[in-house]
Amino acid sequence: MMNFRFLYILTVLCLIARGLPAADLLAEESVEDELLADMATEEGLIHDWQSKISLGMQLTRGGSDTESIHFGIDISKETPLHFFILRAKSGYGKTKDSTSEDSSYALLKYKRLLSDNWFVSPAFTFYRNPLSAVTYRINPSLSVGKFILKNDTYRLYLEAGPSYVFERIDKRDNNYFAPRIGQRFEWAISETFKVYEEVDLIAELSDFSNHILYFETGIESSITSRLSFNVGLHMAYDSQPAPNRDDRDIKIINSLDLSL
Repeated sequence: MMNFRFLYILTVLCLIARGLPAADLLAEESVEDELLADMATEEGLIHDWQSKISLGMQLTRGGSDTESIHFGIDISKETPLHFFILRAKSGYGKTKDSTSEDSSYALLKYKRLLSDNWFVSPAFTFYRNPLSAVTYRINPSLSVGKFILKNDTYRLYLEAGPSYVFERIDKRDNNYFAPRIGQRFEWAISETFKVYEEVDLIAELSDFSNHILYFETGIESSITSRLSFNVGLHMAYDSQPAPNRDDRDIKIINSLDLSL
């Protein structure tokens, strides 16, 4: 049975949060905020709450019988000084005789601009993959970052800072401090076509040979004002996987995204 219960709960929370007025979520803007808001509006750098639901399915018959489904939610808001994002996704697949995929990922992240380009960003991630013997991996972090590019066409930022990992792998708990480095790039080639790429690396402070890498890249093409097509490559790499398990999980996901 597909395990999408945590995504259902997050979806409900997202929709509730999206319906709240911004005044209930953020403190009243200062005079500086208002001036920045005017500037950002002119430059197109301010957005209301944006949310979307993604659904991807794959069915194979013939030499091998496989079925898989991927579901995701994404909600974000950007103002001149603040950026908030909540993202969650889950995938489940099976063959005739066994489960071929069962993984979930969630991200809660906030950015606060300190200047035109510098920002501070607390974040929280959750990951599970029973097929890799990862019962859970929880990673709170605090980063300082800088936008190298920031306009309507390009977005590129780098960030780094401390984090802590709580994980249970192969029925054993393993907790440790881990420096974190992150990077994301977006290129809006046109109003209907976008390329994106993201890297996230954490390494155990006392043993850098124990590190985890998340990588994602893809393209998004608008079909209508609310519907788009997405093709993405996703990879999770663990330098010290559970015994008899692969050190990486790679998948290509085709999905339809519906903006709410």
